Amino acid sequence: MVVAVLLAAGCGGDDSSSRSTGTTDPVPTSTDEDADSALKTLVGRAVRASESEVVIEGQDGEDVTFTVLAEDAQAVDPGHVQSHVGVPGLAFRVSFYERDGERFAIGAEEVSASELG
Repeated sequence: MVVAVLLAAGCGGDDSSSRSTGTTDPVPTSTDEDADSALKTLVGRAVRASESEVVIEGQDGEDVTFTVLAEDAQAVDPGHVQSHVGVPGLAFRVSFYERDGERFAIGAEEVSASELG
């Protein structure tokens, strides 16, 4: 019984939308003047992940690389993303912003692959 509760809490239970980055740089939102830096999301399958980056295959089949800053590592949880590489029934919704052409992940949520369309 306890094992089931721990498993349920460990997989898919992260609500990255309510986290704070802990940085002095504010996370861009859609109200920022620069549309390139607005908070965005992408749903796709995990390709690979490390402490500093996560790669997701987008719905168009292209790999998209996200930088993971140390202060966002807990919310992104690259180890969790990596553990689901090659699992056909699962995908991830990555929350990110772009700055100077680079994508920065601030959270990753496990979702059903049915969200891929």
